[in-house]
Amino acid sequence: MREIPSLPDRFLVIETDAAFSSKLSRYLYEEWPDASVCIHTPHNNTLPDEEFAWSQYDVLFLGCDLGEEINALEWLAAMRGYPFFPVTILLADSGDAQMAVKAINAGAHDYLAKEAVSWASIYAAVIDAVLYSRSQRAED
Repeated sequence: MREIPSLPDRFLVIETDAAFSSKLSRYLYEEWPDASVCIHTPHNNTLPDEEFAWSQYDVLFLGCDLGEEINALEWLAAMRGYPFFPVTILLADSGDAQMAVKAINAGAHDYLAKEAVSWASIYAAVIDAVLYSRSQRAED
């Protein structure tokens, strides 16, 4: 049986779909009622950069479709090496095996299709991501 990590309590959601962000927030608050869930909607086709306070977040949920001028996978590949960049779960509009491979190669820990997201899939993805993140920090 896997050890359940202490509760993650700081989530960042970068997503343009407000309805999905709201649904995701509800799922997170159901399991972690004291959590902080920060929703960031990219404005003017910009995403946070290396100066952002990444250490304030345990898990990043990153929408794959962030607008015509933003390539989420390229951004993730460029950002993943920054200190304290949170473990990332990529959210895509639909399940696509090729996109899942690209997401993992770009640095995502997990890939979820928004159309199939449930409380159970969010819970499992978060626990797995937190365990992975903590094991990586322990190795460093």
